[in-house]
Amino acid sequence: MKFVAPNLHRASRLAVASTEIMNESLIKSQIVSNMDLSVALCGEEGITLNGQHFAPDAFRGYFKFQLSHAFPQGATVYQTALHPAVIAKSYRSLLNQNINYEHQIASYHSDKDVRDRVIGAVVAVDFPSQPAGGWKLDLNATPPGITCVGVLFKQTQGMAKIMGEHSSSKRKYTVSMEVFYPLEEAGFAIELNGKDPKFDFSPPDFIKAGYEYVPYEEAPDELAATFSSKKSRIVLRYQGRKVYLMMGGLSNPVNYAGAGVVAFGAEPTAKILRMAASANRLLSELADKLSTTFRN
Repeated sequence: MKFVAPNLHRASRLAVASTEIMNESLIKSQIVSNMDLSVALCGEEGITLNGQHFAPDAFRGYFKFQLSHAFPQGATVYQTALHPAVIAKSYRSLLNQNINYEHQIASYHSDKDVRDRVIGAVVAVDFPSQPAGGWKLDLNATPPGITCVGVLFKQTQGMAKIMGEHSSSKRKYTVSMEVFYPLEEAGFAIELNGKDPKFDFSPPDFIKAGYEYVPYEEAPDELAATFSSKKSRIVLRYQGRKVYLMMGGLSNPVNYAGAGVVAFGAEPTAKILRMAASANRLLSELADKLSTTFRN
């Protein structure tokens, strides 16, 4: 079984036959923290999701974000996508996974000298309930996506600067999913361009939305060749028509391995909704004393 993980940052390559991921290029500039734990961002009231409330303190900040929106609106720049039924079956796997900076996880970059840059974790996830009649493609609806709360470890190197830059709009960050799935359980969505479908696998909602669907294992060689497992993206058109790789096909679960905080994301619909990272002065002063003690 071949596992692939295509939706990393813009310069990624993908793993084939294992969960090993290689990278074409990587942002090398390192953000160095001044360990200023008193940074105040967005007030102290915290963030709530599904009845859970997360309040920042001297060591932890929280942020609310959305990612992994459904096809077709939520397709990535790599022309990879997820059916809403796949997301619904899979979104809980994102809970308690790591949040990293720019997808810098050593196991994703076996050909590079990359150190893990884990800066937090996903602590809450939510996805809309299935509508009456089941999940279908709908061009006129807001595409469903995963809403998450992430904790950010403020004492981690670089976090004070990342949070400060984002809050001040000096540099806006976004989020990017990390997904593993068996390639043989994927499929292709092909634009119809007003023409009749050539294959017999498409649900009515695909046809109505202007696409036809072909399971990966049923795809002719010419269609299968549109996806490059080396580059982890669609690289060709199929007979002049635009193609998307549907991770997980129409209903197979995928595995969310984490999320990256990135400057340039592969998912145009992904976004950071809110950040709550301030600490009250008393806790900040205590944190400063503790950090000084530990450094000495």
